[in-house]
Amino acid sequence: MLSCNRGFLFYEGMLALLLLTIILITLFPILVQIQYERVSIREEREAMSMIQTKVLTHDPKMTVEEEIVNGRMNSYRYITKNQDDQTRHCLLWEGRNGRDQSWCLSSYNP
Repeated sequence: MLSCNRGFLFYEGMLALLLLTIILITLFPILVQIQYERVSIREEREAMSMIQTKVLTHDPKMTVEEEIVNGRMNSYRYITKNQDDQTRHCLLWEGRNGRDQSWCLSSYNP
């Protein structure tokens, strides 16, 4: 029998490469989903900031029911609904992760 103590054999190297490939193929979809969720969180933060600005600058006498608002990351649908002594402000959009999302705030009318 020959004794080879000079390094890995070819099949050992191929087996290591195969295992590494399987691990990467398994992790890739997970990493992509994490990226989509990170972008979705950024969109939600942008929506929160935009709706706070809209609520602070809203005139209760205006009867704008619906409009499209363009942000840095997405286009949002802004809806206002007057109810008795308060106004409900909502932003609706489809997130980068493919889910419909919304963010709403209420303001009291004097």
